[in-house]
Amino acid sequence: QGTMPQRERLKQMSDDMQRLVLKIQTLDRMLFDQLSTMLSDEQAVQLPRVRMHRQRERCGGLYSTGLIGQQSLRDLSEIYRSLALTGEAYAATDPVVEQYERRLTRGMMELYELSTTMFTRMYDALEARGVDVEALESDMQDPEKAAEMIQLFQEVFREITAETQEVAKAIAQLNERTYRTVHGMLPARSADAFRHRFHTEMY
Repeated sequence: QGTMPQRERLKQMSDDMQRLVLKIQTLDRMLFDQLSTMLSDEQAVQLPRVRMHRQRERCGGLYSTGLIGQQSLRDLSEIYRSLALTGEAYAATDPVVEQYERRLTRGMMELYELSTTMFTRMYDALEARGVDVEALESDMQDPEKAAEMIQLFQEVFREITAETQEVAKAIAQLNERTYRTVHGMLPARSADAFRHRFHTEMY
């Protein structure tokens, strides 16, 4: 029996990952659907945000920190909720944080997509440069060809990871903008606590 071609192996790995993620999504959806029947009206209003938080958690566990540069992708809303705001401070700042959560969720989903397709995109980029990926093992036995391939791999890797790092940078900038906005709306004591946790945990 022959060896499975590399592209087929990559596709199989990707398909296996997608099946696993879909199973987790299905279990999450079933859990949230069951919970929705037991919640008060006030709690039910918050359920979509809880769903988004869970979605961000799923996506956040599926990319390598080595692909995103030095960006901090911590969820700012977790720090915000730890303030346990009430009254006017909560009413003023929570809509800002809700909008942030929606944008962050989209960004994390984009990172997830880029991470799970990274190797197939590298494969395609190498082929576009005329590399016979299936013949790499034999090519690497030739020192001259091996040196050329290593340089080419480095170029392709930088090209592929650049897009991921751009998305990560955009998320980091979203964190910074949202922090400044919310911080400026908080009472002094809450603002101090928010600033301390932000600079301690985000960097």
